[in-house]
Amino acid sequence: EKEMLRMAKRELESQVSALASDKEFAVTEQDFILAEKEDIIAKSLRKIELTLEDHKKMQLEFKTLKQERETETSELNCKNEQLQAENVQNSQLIQSLQAEISTI
Repeated sequence: EKEMLRMAKRELESQVSALASDKEFAVTEQDFILAEKEDIIAKSLRKIELTLEDHKKMQLEFKTLKQERETETSELNCKNEQLQAENVQNSQLIQSLQAEISTI
């Protein structure tokens, strides 16, 4: 009976040792998985930061382009008004010259 108890004790010790080894492996594996997840999260956050930076740059470029377009549109409108005024003056000059020619 003592021998059976000794054998049972050895078996239990062996099982405890195996469980401790399994636990150590599981903890190591869990640490590895957590490290991988943290790396993935860090990379994802960096991608988000870069995307936000790109978005901000694009917004600034868009704002600049919009302002340039507004300035150019304003300049074109001003030039168009000048050309229309010159056109009116030229039409009046042509009418005046035609009147003079018809009196000759």
